[in-house]
Amino acid sequence: MFVLLFGLGYLWAAAAGRADRLFITLAAVGKLSFFALLVWFWAVGALPVRAPLVGAGDLIFGILFLAWLYGTRAEVPAAHRLPGRAAEPGRQPY
Repeated sequence: MFVLLFGLGYLWAAAAGRADRLFITLAAVGKLSFFALLVWFWAVGALPVRAPLVGAGDLIFGILFLAWLYGTRAEVPAAHRLPGRAAEPGRQPY
């Protein structure tokens, strides 16, 4: 069910032409956590070595999502970071 829901979320983000940072963060955490679980269960002998190898795609996408998040950090204008400062001319304050 989670694979279907995230797949639909990826489709929605692609069709919209924009990616919500929270969704990409959740996707990255989910993919990296899944890979970590596969490695853990392999390490304790509950899964064959093939399991983490098959899940390596999740590791790769998790890293790519984190790289995208790191590379697209939102820059907040200085006037909006400091309380009591006026907004730029022509823009409404928060």
